Amino acid sequence: MTFFQAISLGLIEGVTEFLPISSTFHLLFTSRILGITQTEFVKFFVVFIQAGAILPLLINSLLAWWREKKLFWLTAVAFLPAAVVGFLLHRLIKTVLFESTWFLVVVFMMVGLGFLGLEWLVGRQKLRLQRQIKTLSWGEAIKIGLFQALAIIPGVSRSGSLIAGGMLGGLTREQAIQFSFLLAVPTILAATVLDGWETRAVLSQLSISEWQLLAVGFGVALISAWLSINWLLKFVRTQGLASFGWYRLGLGVGLGVWLWLLA
Repeated sequence: MTFFQAISLGLIEGVTEFLPISSTFHLLFTSRILGITQTEFVKFFVVFIQAGAILPLLINSLLAWWREKKLFWLTAVAFLPAAVVGFLLHRLIKTVLFESTWFLVVVFMMVGLGFLGLEWLVGRQKLRLQRQIKTLSWGEAIKIGLFQALAIIPGVSRSGSLIAGGMLGGLTREQAIQFSFLLAVPTILAATVLDGWETRAVLSQLSISEWQLLAVGFGVALISAWLSINWLLKFVRTQGLASFGWYRLGLGVGLGVWLWLLA
């Protein structure tokens, strides 16, 4: 891996982790386009930079949970479905579901259509977005958490599924995003610890240059994630998910053509 590749992956991770466009999908195709071989170090690198992306949210989430205890318990309850599914299907997720690039593209585009359908319901006032996170019941929190569990499928997007689930539960767009931010902390930390444990052998074999690559990727992911979070909160107040739906469809078509030409 070169420094350019490390910076590229760090940037992609930071920018896409909290946007409803699937960071996993973008990392996979970026790696393929840049010709990055999936070595054990590269797998560890991707896990490591996720920790950088989550840092901008960590302190804010801890403060929010401290000020409002119900937010903490709602987050914990909503986290359970993804935790159970992720733990039970971890190996399936990392092998079988990642094998077909065409499958990834189709899922990516289908979620985009789902976003457009959701915004159509809001525009026709068939779905009213008026609620705050703290008004959710425990059962409603679990239902939203089930949407996050769908993100085990590559291309779905953890944040996208949560935002959609929150909106279907009546949360305002901004509140749905804030809930996705709160849930990102335990979800990403748990995934990072699990993946990090499986690739722990790499740590004892790292060279100085590889440590430097990790530091660069971590730093780029941290800064770009912070910028992405602030941009998303401003953007969603006026635009909603429709723009991300069209983005998914456009990128999916482009990648589909690219894969067809490579075949």
